[in-house]
Amino acid sequence: MRFVALARMSSGLQGAYLLRDSLGARFILKWEAGATDLGRMPAVLGALKRLREAGLPVPRYTAVGLCATEPIGRYSIQELLPGDQPTRLDDWLLDRVIAANEAQSGIGMLEARPPRGWSVWLQDLTLGRRTEDFCQTRAMRAYSLESARLLDAFQSLMRSNAGINLAERDIVHFDFGVNQLLVRNVGTSRCRITGVVDWEGLVTGDRLFDLASLLFYAYSYRNQETSVVLRLWRYLVETVGINVLSIYLVHLAQREIDWCIRHESSESVREAWRLSTAVLSELESRSRWRLLAP
Repeated sequence: MRFVALARMSSGLQGAYLLRDSLGARFILKWEAGATDLGRMPAVLGALKRLREAGLPVPRYTAVGLCATEPIGRYSIQELLPGDQPTRLDDWLLDRVIAANEAQSGIGMLEARPPRGWSVWLQDLTLGRRTEDFCQTRAMRAYSLESARLLDAFQSLMRSNAGINLAERDIVHFDFGVNQLLVRNVGTSRCRITGVVDWEGLVTGDRLFDLASLLFYAYSYRNQETSVVLRLWRYLVETVGINVLSIYLVHLAQREIDWCIRHESSESVREAWRLSTAVLSELESRSRWRLLAP
């Protein structure tokens, strides 16, 4: 099969390109420079098969492989799903996201299980017992007195909740927000989800983490309806409880701030800080945790 490159995609951390084949069908090429093995892709492909069988509109891959000569790296080619990216949550979309999230239940794979399991892994990332590229502690500790104090608060919360056993049987997208959704209108103010994309970081754990991620990033959407955000807060508190939700939101805040410190501009760090403190302030009002400086 031959492809023609049409454009480089404007979003995403990996190199991503829009392709077209000889019949006019469109695909997405993702390129990870320097990779010398397939990494987690076999587990990702297996999990996507399970998600597809559960009724979730996820992309099919036509090719995954390695380039052993310069430039060295890993590539994958997946179908381009139809639809448009929403810019915010509304009640109609939230209903469909919650239903789609339920399809992730109970189909987790051992091959996608994080080191030492979901519960311990999240704690280890915040306590500095494990380091991943997307979430570390050293930069946040060194960046400022304020960021170091917030990391101390995060670690204290994690230690206090160390005895909680989190659900660990589901497929978790792990980087979920409206940017990972494609929708198509089917009537006035109504839509259906036509695609859920960017599953390369999936793990086996608690699917409701993805809704916590949706909640976290909803605070960054322009013109976001407050009533929908509050509804999502209520849903998560009722389903996972405030302590589990606290673990998830603290992890999301830590990795957002940490990533921006290590990879983005000072303005991006300020934006990550504003986003995180907005979410944590609401968390404080709903729980016993005191994370932010008075």
